[in-house]
Amino acid sequence: IVSIETGKLSTWSRPECDREPKMSKKGKGKAEKTAPEGGDGLTGSFTNDFPIHCQQQGLPAVPVRTLTRPGAPPTGDTPTTPSVFLEEGVGPGFLRAIHLRNFLLEDRLLKALTSSLEGIQCTAILLWNVGLNDDTTSKLVPLVANCAVRKLALDGNKVSPNHVLSLLQTSIEHLSLKCCSLGDAFCEVIGPALSANTSLLSLDLSSNQITDEGVCHLARGLRLNRTLLSLGLAGNRVADEGVAALCKVLVKFPLTREEETQRRTLLAANTPEIPVSSSGRSSSGASLDKSGRGGGKGKKREEGGKVSAAGKAGKGVKGGGKKGVKTEVGVEEPPTGSQVGMAGRSDQPLLDLVTEGDGQLWMSGNSSLAHLTLSCNRVGVEGVASLLGVLRALQNPTIPSLPSDLSARERTGEQTGTGLLRVTLEHNCVPADCDEVKEITLLIKSRDPLATPTTPPHQTVN
Repeated sequence: IVSIETGKLSTWSRPECDREPKMSKKGKGKAEKTAPEGGDGLTGSFTNDFPIHCQQQGLPAVPVRTLTRPGAPPTGDTPTTPSVFLEEGVGPGFLRAIHLRNFLLEDRLLKALTSSLEGIQCTAILLWNVGLNDDTTSKLVPLVANCAVRKLALDGNKVSPNHVLSLLQTSIEHLSLKCCSLGDAFCEVIGPALSANTSLLSLDLSSNQITDEGVCHLARGLRLNRTLLSLGLAGNRVADEGVAALCKVLVKFPLTREEETQRRTLLAANTPEIPVSSSGRSSSGASLDKSGRGGGKGKKREEGGKVSAAGKAGKGVKGGGKKGVKTEVGVEEPPTGSQVGMAGRSDQPLLDLVTEGDGQLWMSGNSSLAHLTLSCNRVGVEGVASLLGVLRALQNPTIPSLPSDLSARERTGEQTGTGLLRVTLEHNCVPADCDEVKEITLLIKSRDPLATPTTPPHQTVN
């Protein structure tokens, strides 16, 4: 890591460049300057203002280099002078991305960065191996929120789980935490946050120290998550137990007692009320007697002339020839095999349709997760078999992998996503000629809309 103040370079060497970032022709390799508007020379342009703010913080002026190829990584020879690489946006006040690599992002430099980004929206901030600590990471959170950052990469830094919790409350949609020495304790803190998060689309935890225990924490967080599309766990210590825990939440699963209690509370809070007109008829057309009761038992007239819609289920719903049982907030639960709930409520998954079977309430599994990366782990034949069972269930919902009293339609449930479309399993503890791996490859090929004709990936035995 290069220190801005001393200019000393550590023994770590950057990868050899495949293409040197081109400088602006106008600046001829130097930071492009804009005519100053004030005595301090600040113009509102990040390219012009960042070196000035560095000097105001007592640091050498750090040049800003513009990447001419959008999305190109800031590769180059081992730097002797730290630089900030920039991808410009579509207009003034907008930046596509800011890259900082391999030099110390100390407090003064972070202040200069924050001052230069005032009033600017930046889509992505990529900080690779910049020596973040608790102090600088805590100051990074408001910067991410103020700039409406949607993609944040903190690869190669030591990150506290509490600060990640704060970052998950911002507008971030893509979070990369590769090579951050994260373990199971991190997953134990982040898992519950994933359950309530509704903005994060991709999470990359590759090249860390996560084991089966940590994956189990993440799996519990994915039970009620309906927004995460991609999860990267490559290069960890995940084995069969962790893969099995993930697979259990990707297909229909039973609600826990705590989740059932939360569901009853949400149903009570979200039950609509039916207004009653002066003629004694509800807005839905159902007639009411003098006492305010309708055709079904259990309807109670409330103050203000309203009737709770929960009373509409007084006699239960026909289905299977069995009478319903009162289970949720005095509402008679439909009999075995019936579905109840509110479809299309991704913000409250517990309000989605559920099915009663074997004395439990069964909810549709997480069908939003489409990309799962498990390369370079310790997954064996049992873990591969678990993944194969999920893909078979997604491909053919009639497979009897759930309670016997659930029909084929009920096994599928109300899906809010596509289910797994891409799974990577290279370099695990699976024989190269494993039949399960070959079948997974074929199923993914048939499901992945972007798949190209390829041979099954080579599997190595660790």
